[in-house]
Amino acid sequence: MAKKEAMNLIQFQKAFQTEEACHRHLMKMKWPDGFCCPKCQHDKAYEITTRKLPLFECVRCRHQTTVIAGTIFEKTRTDLVKWFWAIFLIAHDKRGVSATYLSEELGIAYQTAWTIQHKVRKAMGERDASYTLAGIVELDDAFFGAPTEGGKRGRGTEQTPVLAAVSLDRKGAPQYVKMKVIPNVKGKTLVDFARHHIEPGATISSDAYSSYRKLAEEGYDHQPLEMAAHHDFQRQSLYWRYVPWP
Repeated sequence: MAKKEAMNLIQFQKAFQTEEACHRHLMKMKWPDGFCCPKCQHDKAYEITTRKLPLFECVRCRHQTTVIAGTIFEKTRTDLVKWFWAIFLIAHDKRGVSATYLSEELGIAYQTAWTIQHKVRKAMGERDASYTLAGIVELDDAFFGAPTEGGKRGRGTEQTPVLAAVSLDRKGAPQYVKMKVIPNVKGKTLVDFARHHIEPGATISSDAYSSYRKLAEEGYDHQPLEMAAHHDFQRQSLYWRYVPWP
């Protein structure tokens, strides 16, 4: 999956200075090939401009719609410019943006900021869930939680197991990440994770633990790293490289 070029703050500010600019962008996203009636799929419409946001009435069935119908912006009374800025701020701050911060920075009521924040986060979560990793994928298991005194270590521990995967581009740079709490590190569990989050035929790099061998039986190009290289893999794996350690 190709990684889209990020837009920096100055580029974003220039691109979305007005309501009209935001509206045009949404039109291109919703109807990239021109208007299409959501009811009858006709491609012609009358544009009614007496409202804050233009209303489109289908020439054939008279159904009326807007570019924000069916989106997180639907029925909003907040300017699109402020919505766009909220999305930019939420998407670019890895620490997390609070509703209070959005309220102060965008000059909107706290409840409005809270609603925007939750709608944006929900949409981002749904989009992330639809991604599948492709190409070269590093896969590794890790364990979270305090160790039990006198308990086992490694894969025999009572800590919570987490499976982490990252897709790499041709230069080895990370693109997309998937992480999931799993009940165990058995072959069936790894295969279930791969079926949901990794495209068939992808190259999967992992350690040589026996459970990972099941991936080759599912059509993946499994490339295990032998124990001699395992420590180096652990230092370079997704878990250590891309997940902040508290």
